[in-house]
Amino acid sequence: MADFPTSMRKPTRKEMRMQQIVEMLNKDARAQLTEISRTLDIPTSTVFDYMKDIKRNYEFTMIRKGL
Repeated sequence: MADFPTSMRKPTRKEMRMQQIVEMLNKDARAQLTEISRTLDIPTSTVFDYMKDIKRNYEFTMIRKGL
């Protein structure tokens, strides 16, 4: 996760968890909720809710690697 300048607010726990979920999905887009839940030590239902928030509030672009 990026370092935040002192003039910026510190990210919330939820924002940090959402960032961790995105990073895991970046490594393996087919990761299961239960796998993410176990890795981050949070309930599966929380992962599901965070993923809904991510999908609703953020835009993603796919880039093919290795060309």
